[in-house]
Amino acid sequence: MSLDGVGAFDHVKRAAVFKGVYQNEKLRPLLPLVAMLYGPVSQFLWTDAEGNTHVVEQADGGEQGDPLMLGLYSIAQHGALVDADSKLLPDEKLFSFLDDLYITCHRKRAYEAFRVVADSVQEHAGVRTHLGKLRVWCNGGGAAPEELRALGPDVWRAANQRRRTAWLFLGLR
Repeated sequence: MSLDGVGAFDHVKRAAVFKGVYQNEKLRPLLPLVAMLYGPVSQFLWTDAEGNTHVVEQADGGEQGDPLMLGLYSIAQHGALVDADSKLLPDEKLFSFLDDLYITCHRKRAYEAFRVVADSVQEHAGVRTHLGKLRVWCNGGGAAPEELRALGPDVWRAANQRRRTAWLFLGLR
């Protein structure tokens, strides 16, 4: 299963960033820098088609161009992934690459595993799953379980559909 976050950097909870940095003794010296960058509400200027300039405030999230954001996002999401992993069954695996998350599980548990991970990341890090990018692959083929079918017509990818994925080289099935 492949999950992707909606605007992950833009929506990550700054409180989760601060908590993660503070809880790691080796990272704690970064707190003054993180506080300087993400402590105050960020303000951006946007000019509309009529030439009117508007102030847009952002109290959560970070910036795509910030070289620290990759690490800060990972720190913020770490607690969510630990929480989710503790709720998965022993043979279910959770992998992450920033906001791209991968779960291996049995077909009958796919929806439940999805909910565990998606809910944890939203609760702890503030990032929702992009349902339009959600994909579930099944080596056994067949129709999607009802709960997954309800998430959208493009979610289910059974082996009999001859779809292959770029991440199979990682050994995930």
